[in-house]
Amino acid sequence: MSIVPMYMKCGSVKDAQKVFDGSIARNVITWGAMISGYVHHGLNEEALLLYSKMQQEGIKPNNITHNSLLMACSRMKVSDRSKPNHDELWRNGLKLDVAQGNTLIDMYAKEGNLSLAHVIFDLLPQRDRVTWNTLIVAYAQHDQGEEALRLFQRMPYEVMDMDKVFYLGVVKACSSIGALEIGKLLHNVIVEISLEANKSMGSSLVDMYVKCNRLGDASITFSSLLKRDVIAWGAMITGHAQYGGFTLALRYFHKMQVEEGMKPNEVIFSSLLSACSHLGFGAEGQKLFKMMQETYGVTPSIEHYNCLVDLFARAGKLDEARDVLITMPYGCNIIGWTSLLEHAKSYGNLELLNACIDHG
Repeated sequence: MSIVPMYMKCGSVKDAQKVFDGSIARNVITWGAMISGYVHHGLNEEALLLYSKMQQEGIKPNNITHNSLLMACSRMKVSDRSKPNHDELWRNGLKLDVAQGNTLIDMYAKEGNLSLAHVIFDLLPQRDRVTWNTLIVAYAQHDQGEEALRLFQRMPYEVMDMDKVFYLGVVKACSSIGALEIGKLLHNVIVEISLEANKSMGSSLVDMYVKCNRLGDASITFSSLLKRDVIAWGAMITGHAQYGGFTLALRYFHKMQVEEGMKPNEVIFSSLLSACSHLGFGAEGQKLFKMMQETYGVTPSIEHYNCLVDLFARAGKLDEARDVLITMPYGCNIIGWTSLLEHAKSYGNLELLNACIDHG
């Protein structure tokens, strides 16, 4: 029956199926060859249906068959089908190997079930680079930076030779919780393995330093980048806007356009408007809000409108703030009304204060 895997390897799925269907003596090898072939060619549903028939004939699957089935489930994101296969690994007396474990971890991570993914991780007697990479990156992508870094610190030195995706994930984890020391260590490793020149990696490092409130390190890293994208520029603009260097933030804002020919995006405008609000730069904020639409064609989001409301309200222009809230295309929202309520209270505007309370 070696002809079945031969046809599968050649891409002749229909011919393999004909030979398989016409065979009288089929064993776990031939069933596995068909299932693996289906999965290899992206026919995941067919692989699961064939597995059901295999069970009906009383054929006990082996590790290779289970690995193929788990891969199919991972691609299809069907936990209700994958979990029975997982249970059968123990019912049939099979132990998880690294490949099966990696598939399960990836599957549960994609479903957002990181707790179960971590259980599988802990059960594995051996782990390879893929094992560590999959779970650490999954934690980072789900904004669980502490768990990602906790795993990273457990990772043995021999599997440190990871790819760009891994290091991007760990840098993101450092950014999310302000883990500066680990971030610096990572930066050194990234330089050693020549990944710093990568545009997305460089931008992530700049963003990490900004979120750790280390604008000096962010500036040095930013200056060393051969290529800068809107994320790197945005991080520098946001960092200076948030930490009081508004003039320098505007300087980066203009340099981004003059030196790189890049258009600022909605995130950059959110940062600048928020800074204008907190610093009391009412005129600058109104100018930016108008420029965002008329010059750059950026449609204001509800966050931009809330910044404008807060900007007017902080300056004591409570009627203007109310008018923005009433006329904004997204409808009134609790954040905007709360901001107006707080400032109406601080300015002693009882009429507007009562109107805000009535609205709430």
